[in-house]
Amino acid sequence: MAFQFHLPLNTTDIVNQPPLYFLRVQDALILTTGILWTMAYILYIKQANHDKSYGMPLFALFGTLLFVLFRFDPVLFGFH
Repeated sequence: MAFQFHLPLNTTDIVNQPPLYFLRVQDALILTTGILWTMAYILYIKQANHDKSYGMPLFALFGTLLFVLFRFDPVLFGFH
């Protein structure tokens, strides 16, 4: 029996209905990226504590966090 689980669909995937193999690759990339970004932030914090300084420029940190929290979804805004 094939493994049929995948992450919840975003609005673009709901509209386009991609095949299951595409969703599996997409899910693997999303999970890998999330794990690597989390590891990077943990290493930034560890290095910042060691150096008693910032691990990365605060402007870049806040920009990344804003991007993650308020992603632009083209379908949601009518650009498809």
